[in-house]
Amino acid sequence: MKFNKQLTYKAALHQLIKAQLKDAQAEQNWQTPDVLMPVPLHWQRRVVRGFNQSEEIWQRTGIAVDTQSFTRVKRTKPQSELNKRARKTNIKGAFSCKLTHQYQHVAIVDDIITTGYTVNEIARLLKSAGVKQVSVWVFAISDPAKPS
Repeated sequence: MKFNKQLTYKAALHQLIKAQLKDAQAEQNWQTPDVLMPVPLHWQRRVVRGFNQSEEIWQRTGIAVDTQSFTRVKRTKPQSELNKRARKTNIKGAFSCKLTHQYQHVAIVDDIITTGYTVNEIARLLKSAGVKQVSVWVFAISDPAKPS
């Protein structure tokens, strides 16, 4: 979907996510976040790709989505092209956070997590902005020891 513009996969992904959310909500300790915040793309990458895969995957959960509070201010190399050490340096200072609301619980949403550097950087900024609880929701987890 991400690299080949196969947006027809969205419906299947939405069904899988809805099933997971339904299961999670049945658990006693489940806490619905105030909002989902997709990891933003730099505007130039978004123009080339035509969409933000993180927004597309998570948009039909029934939970509010905030795409305005975070921007990617630094055009970084794609994390998938870098080794673990380079990923951490690459993402440092890449985002700007200007919260439009005072959220208590934010879930950062993305398509895949490998090293966690991207979501850690965003979580750090959210915590600095006063968010009490930050969760990370991803569709897939990749092994950082293997080439992406």
